[in-house]
Amino acid sequence: MTSRRDRFGPLRRLEDFARAAAGARVCVRTLVLPADGHDFDTWQRMYPEVIPWLGERLTAPKG
Repeated sequence: MTSRRDRFGPLRRLEDFARAAAGARVCVRTLVLPADGHDFDTWQRMYPEVIPWLGERLTAPKG
């Protein structure tokens, strides 16, 4: 996850990570917002996409 204006997590890093993960056969989905930065508001805008994706892939702890 990043945005086009995120100076701490530039898009190029996300693309490099996704390429490396795909080469290792790791399931990756990227999300790039057109604006915003590296702050809590940006993360909140990503929740509607991220939470369902995680819910499909994670299992609840046992015990």
